[in-house]
Amino acid sequence: QFTEIVRPLPMKQKLTHKARIKDIWDKGSEGGKKGGAVVVTAIDSFDENGDLLVKNEVSTFVRGAGGWGGDRGPDEKNLNAAPDRAPDAVVEQKIPQNQALLYRLSGDWNPLHADPGFAKAFGFERPILHGLCTFGYAARHVTGKFAKDGDHRLFKSIKVRFADPVLPGETI
Repeated sequence: QFTEIVRPLPMKQKLTHKARIKDIWDKGSEGGKKGGAVVVTAIDSFDENGDLLVKNEVSTFVRGAGGWGGDRGPDEKNLNAAPDRAPDAVVEQKIPQNQALLYRLSGDWNPLHADPGFAKAFGFERPILHGLCTFGYAARHVTGKFAKDGDHRLFKSIKVRFADPVLPGETI
């Protein structure tokens, strides 16, 4: 997931979003079963004057769609690896038990984040937190630690790789 703020966001305005498929990577197959594919969608958001405000990239893993022999894409594990040194800062936050349900109010209707039976059917012990909610926690804490006086207006961009699910109630 990547977000870049190109221009300050208006308080109120109708935005236009233009999306395109940027890349599709074949993540192969395993043991005769189709693996997966990664689809990267680039989304640009514009104000009413047509000025670019925000750039986003969303990577979606599609199970069972790989194995056609295409480009595997970058090795994400090494591309976004943490440096081999102590962190510049550490912030811990306990995620409220009801956070996934609160985040649902933003328009996330994926039952993986609310329905225990659905979550179990996909191998999770219970509903998981939406990755974009975790993304928001990370952006807020990085800005709080590194922007002068925690000024969110100094936020420019963030790029993350979702490696593990977060369960409501956990500490990240």
